[in-house]
Amino acid sequence: MPPFARSPWVLTLFGVALIAAGTVTAYTITIDPAREARAASAWRETTCHVTRSIVTMDRRGKRRSYDAAIEYEYEVGGRRYAGSRVAFTSGYGNRVEAAETVARYPLGWDSPCWYDPANPASATLSRTVAERMWSAFHLLFLFGGLGVLGWRRRIHPGASPRGSRLLELIAIAWIAAVIGVVGSVAFDLGHTTTGTLAYGVAAVTVGWFAHQVRAVLRGRAR
Repeated sequence: MPPFARSPWVLTLFGVALIAAGTVTAYTITIDPAREARAASAWRETTCHVTRSIVTMDRRGKRRSYDAAIEYEYEVGGRRYAGSRVAFTSGYGNRVEAAETVARYPLGWDSPCWYDPANPASATLSRTVAERMWSAFHLLFLFGGLGVLGWRRRIHPGASPRGSRLLELIAIAWIAAVIGVVGSVAFDLGHTTTGTLAYGVAAVTVGWFAHQVRAVLRGRAR
């Protein structure tokens, strides 16, 4: 047994931290950008003039990340505004993707864009969302944290057994809710396949929750 696993509280904190990380990842990468993209469906179209378009690189140690730094100007009601949002997702997996975006919006290009009529300073060149936004990366954290909580209950059966089971039930319900929200925003944006998969995983998780509840009730009835 690893040294850190000897303490049930350490495992509890680790499991909860993983679930929290998965929730934050799901919100920042998927839920929030999807919510913004959905709201932008009511924005008004205008023409933006691209004033800057380059690929930028951010190096942190040996890791490199790329982005398409694009700036543009547009006019609303006789007033000029400047913007830099390309879409409702940020960052690119590699230099090729960033370069493709720069090529799509070259310096000096006049491109259709959309602005928020309630706040004309907020605009975007595209109201679509990138496919990478639907990454299932957050599932690794969510179910990894749940696995740690289950492992904690098995190797420390005498350490607050009722509390451990209750915490697992809360975690399962929370994970089902998070995945369900991801499915909902996917359907709202017309990503039927992704939405169906997310709802499927959420349904299986809910079934798992029901099974665990029945196990708890059977245990109390004995």
